[in-house]
Amino acid sequence: MARKRNRYKNSLGVSGLIRWILVVTILGITGSSYVYIKNQHVVMGDLKKALEEEIKTLDREIEATELRSATRMDRGALQLRLDFMGSNLRKINPMVVERIIVPDQSPAYAVETPRDR
Repeated sequence: MARKRNRYKNSLGVSGLIRWILVVTILGITGSSYVYIKNQHVVMGDLKKALEEEIKTLDREIEATELRSATRMDRGALQLRLDFMGSNLRKINPMVVERIIVPDQSPAYAVETPRDR
């Protein structure tokens, strides 16, 4: 009976070694890609949150500005301010205001062109 000399020796051939290196490399690249994409997702989420907060702040500023302009444009407040400043402008009686009503459709001017050409 012929026995193998290296019967108890574990040999890992070149093909097995290359296979394991390839598997570890693929897993490493996949893991690194996952971490990179996840980090980019978190960064974009933080940026989105910051932009939404900025939009909310700008909306509040716009509403405050509109409220200030509405209070300044209020007829009663304007009259009080004019009276306080001693303006020579007089109050307008609504009965003497002439209102002009514009018709819904104004006459359209168009050039007729022959249809059958």
